[in-house]
Amino acid sequence: MIIISSLLDTDFYKLTMMQCVFHHFRDAEAKYKFIYRKEYIGAKLGPISDSIQEAINQLGNLHFTLDELIYLKSLDVFQDDFLSYLKNFRLNSKQIKITADPSHFELIISGPWLETILFEVPILAIISESYTRTIESPELISEAKLKLESKIAYLKKQAKIQNNLSAFKFSDFGTRRRFSLAWQSYVVHYLHQTIPHFLYGTSNILLSKKLNTQPIGTMAHEYIQAFQVLCPNLARHQEAGLTLWLKEYKGLLAVALTDVINIDKFLEEFTPELAEQYRGLRHDSGDPIVWGNKVLAYYHEHNINPKEKLLVFSDSLTFPKMIEIYDYFHQTIPVLFGIGTNLTNDFSIPSLDTVIKLTHINHQAVVKISDTPEKLVCEDKAMLEKIKLTYKL
Repeated sequence: MIIISSLLDTDFYKLTMMQCVFHHFRDAEAKYKFIYRKEYIGAKLGPISDSIQEAINQLGNLHFTLDELIYLKSLDVFQDDFLSYLKNFRLNSKQIKITADPSHFELIISGPWLETILFEVPILAIISESYTRTIESPELISEAKLKLESKIAYLKKQAKIQNNLSAFKFSDFGTRRRFSLAWQSYVVHYLHQTIPHFLYGTSNILLSKKLNTQPIGTMAHEYIQAFQVLCPNLARHQEAGLTLWLKEYKGLLAVALTDVINIDKFLEEFTPELAEQYRGLRHDSGDPIVWGNKVLAYYHEHNINPKEKLLVFSDSLTFPKMIEIYDYFHQTIPVLFGIGTNLTNDFSIPSLDTVIKLTHINHQAVVKISDTPEKLVCEDKAMLEKIKLTYKL
């Protein structure tokens, strides 16, 4: 069973982080864990674990084609030495271990960080589509198309009512938990045709290539998490990661993720010098209004003009929620949205609430605390206590 047929069928930030790892941390070892927060999901995935394994095994047959490498080079963020490395890159399914029974499903990824970093997004997409193939029907697709039409109608109505949506932009961030590639492709192309003035783009590199647009994304949590081990000063690990990122990309892709610890502790490490160099910050947990107000207060405190910055929101968004956040902030600071599951898997049956998170670097635990307690990632209570003590949490 083939679900992923191109290594470009992933989120842009996986390749941008991979290049940074290639240049600075080639010897680092990584471990990732598949996580689901609702117990019933294990019972849905256990019985189809063989199909999931088969699709994962197929990933090892993929390679970056010359046409794909030419496209990546055209994006002006990837260096020649990294693109040369990608020519011979292959994923190794032996770095994946699945343990399953009819009521349980567990998946662990382990190996060199450089070799395993691209697994997360395609594996999550494989798991999601392996499940949706068991329940897919023409009726479901028809219902989903009606929902998509209603979202477009909602945006058009809001634009007429408020007459202030000229700067409203959103991107598709829905690859990981999509219903299928076919559905995600339909959604993105349809939005591109019907409301191109609202659609900023997609994080999916393959779809961006087909649309001839720039893929959207910078970094994910794992990048900052890794510095809890890679940086000798735990109390400044976020600052270290952000500083290296600027060096790697020379001011490009300068939107920072803020919730590996929490927004308050992030801002303590986010020096005014970094704030000047970073174009903006991304919200991915906690109350978006509270978060945004804290960022604005920080900018004002350090005499930074918020009109020259950007807030990116990407946490469990819906179209009404995006409009609410936009209405609150857009006159003070530019905003952009990345919407995922509600766009690419909004069907009458519930989608799988699943993630794959980095848990170890160089055999040492890393954690993610965030601004939403339920999003805690911790495989080692001692490391969690060390973080809490260091940051006085």
